[in-house]
Amino acid sequence: MFRSTRWVWPVLVGLILGLIIMVYTTSGERTQITVVERWLRDAVSPLQKGITSVIDQVTETWNLFVNLGQIQRENQLLKEKLARLAAENALLQESARENKRWAALFAFQQDSEYNLLAARVIGRAIPDWFNLITIDKGELAGVRPGLPVITTAGVVGQVRQVTANTATVLLAIDSRSAIGGITADNRDYVLVEGAQDQSRLLKVRPLADDARLEVGGQVLTSGLGDIYPKGLTIGEIVEVQEDQYGLTVTGLLKPATDFARLEEVFVILPN
Repeated sequence: MFRSTRWVWPVLVGLILGLIIMVYTTSGERTQITVVERWLRDAVSPLQKGITSVIDQVTETWNLFVNLGQIQRENQLLKEKLARLAAENALLQESARENKRWAALFAFQQDSEYNLLAARVIGRAIPDWFNLITIDKGELAGVRPGLPVITTAGVVGQVRQVTANTATVLLAIDSRSAIGGITADNRDYVLVEGAQDQSRLLKVRPLADDARLEVGGQVLTSGLGDIYPKGLTIGEIVEVQEDQYGLTVTGLLKPATDFARLEEVFVILPN
């Protein structure tokens, strides 16, 4: 029984839909509509509203999805642009700092009584970080072993080895270093030796028994050796020590040069 009526509903739905379509397609040609047409329109109005609402929601969701994808792409492009700008800004700031340093170095070079050759530090020995540095000037620029190296602050060390375009500098804090010095106040001659431990403090040994070392006193190069001219700043005495008998006095000296942050130096060339 039920099998014989299965075709009824599809046929009925088809007839209704056909009737609706016919009504809508023909009513536009007439100024008046029939009672049946009015009833059909009122009957299908909720269905039309529901379909329209669903279509609007689907359209809105799709547009939102498309817009979200566009926003994400724009956001990624913006992030990449900001990263590039940050990198460019960092380079500009570093360039400005370097230009400022070189301007100060140039002014120092112009005011100096010595024939100064500016050079960049391009390498440091490992593990001898505080013992040796490599600079970007060599034989072709007039550099040779034994020439003194300084900064605007004071003594750095002396050239030990050279190639055509580079040179190795033994730093003043190396334990092998020894510099002839003189105290700025008392004019006592001393020997300034490289650091013997991790304190990075140089050892000051007076050359006369009656020499006086005072905390806070400045020590300059004496000019008595063949390396350093007279009057270059070596550093400041920060501690004075006596042996147990009070016969020998030594001092500890803080270098004027910051050896941990060497970037640019000067080689004193022969006049």
